[in-house]
Amino acid sequence: MVYRLLFILLATFSLLFSVHAKAEKLDEILLASEEWQRATLSDGTGLYWDIFRYVYEPAGIKVKTLTFPYETAVSYVQRGRADAWLASYLNEREFALYPQWHFDAEVVSVMYNKDNHTTFEGIESLTNKQVAWITGYAYHLYIDVPMQIHELNNRKSILRMLKRGRIDYFLDAEIDIGLAKKEFYPGDKSLIIKDLIKLKLYPAFADTAKGQKFKSIWDQRMPKIYKTKKMKQLFKQWEFDYPFDDKI
Repeated sequence: MVYRLLFILLATFSLLFSVHAKAEKLDEILLASEEWQRATLSDGTGLYWDIFRYVYEPAGIKVKTLTFPYETAVSYVQRGRADAWLASYLNEREFALYPQWHFDAEVVSVMYNKDNHTTFEGIESLTNKQVAWITGYAYHLYIDVPMQIHELNNRKSILRMLKRGRIDYFLDAEIDIGLAKKEFYPGDKSLIIKDLIKLKLYPAFADTAKGQKFKSIWDQRMPKIYKTKKMKQLFKQWEFDYPFDDKI
């Protein structure tokens, strides 16, 4: 009876150790992101997915991708269900681990409706105004004026609010705000888009042992590959501006 109990205990310990070891193996990284045109398509293609493959696959780590609304992607990392999300601004969330190296930079644009007698002369124009963006984008961390903030889950709803005068400004990435206008209000000359700020984009890693290791690999690999012909070709292939003319 004692030997049988000892055998069961040893078998259980062996199984638990095996599961733990498998969980800690760095042979796969799970990335979560909103779907962005030419960057993080839901079929696993796009510039950002290709950059991560270039970083991790030569190190023997397979890249797996998940597509969610932005805030859901963030939540997956926070709950330990994904290893990193794209594309975060630096120090956007306190619980995440941020590397030294970014992988792209984007222009954040502002859209307003001139038919509502709204104008835009710079960041100060946003002061105490009704300003909307996609849930989770956290632009308020990088814009140093008080705003009345509205966060919505889709761009169509934000544009409808802008047209109806319920908000004064809509903030979004330059590419996405242009695509949204083209899709929902093509040819509408009342909707004006102007550049606001430029922010670097980072992977935000889970605050776990695996996340720390993936972050370290990222910062080890990026200095070796960011100026390579292959990296520059990826940006050219997906029609993005190359963001590494100057070192971080």
